[in-house]
Amino acid sequence: MIIIMEIQLVKVESSGDYAKVKRLYRTTFPVYERIPVSILYRNRNKDCAGFYSIYDEGNWVGLIYLLEGRDMIYIWYLAVNKSNQSKGYGGAVLEKVKHDYPDKAITLAVETLREDAPNFEQRKRRKAFYQRHGFESSGYTTNLKSMSFDLLVFGGEFHPESFKSLTREFGGKFLGDAAAYFKGKMITKN
Repeated sequence: MIIIMEIQLVKVESSGDYAKVKRLYRTTFPVYERIPVSILYRNRNKDCAGFYSIYDEGNWVGLIYLLEGRDMIYIWYLAVNKSNQSKGYGGAVLEKVKHDYPDKAITLAVETLREDAPNFEQRKRRKAFYQRHGFESSGYTTNLKSMSFDLLVFGGEFHPESFKSLTREFGGKFLGDAAAYFKGKMITKN
């Protein structure tokens, strides 16, 4: 059986889904991975940021938060609501982003695989999912608070300076310089 999806990304403020998106965001991502949703929402209209509801034929599926730079797209957050998980939506959204930005490297972060991590199996599955969709290691890691994340890339080369510039454009010193939010070096070569 072939399932055809008509994925659409609709700006959160246009969709009227802010409450649903906020709830999904808060229940999907652990506290240590979350930027305050008020900052995401406030910065959604910057030239570099997009906060979207994901729809399939009029049905709300989830959320995606993108940062767009000159030569890269950073998928900061992607979440599918529970009732639509394991139905191919995550992969379909990745394919949509690849289709919409064919000339840009698409980057995202996954928790670094550590066998002693309590969610090691989940981390393995998550990384394998992105690899099945063509993402490869960029050779770089970023640190968020006390967590380490591997940066994966599709469709181009990862440029650390572009990443730093994009996060700085989005959040100024709060994110770009990592003074208060990140500990240690923001990006390190593996």
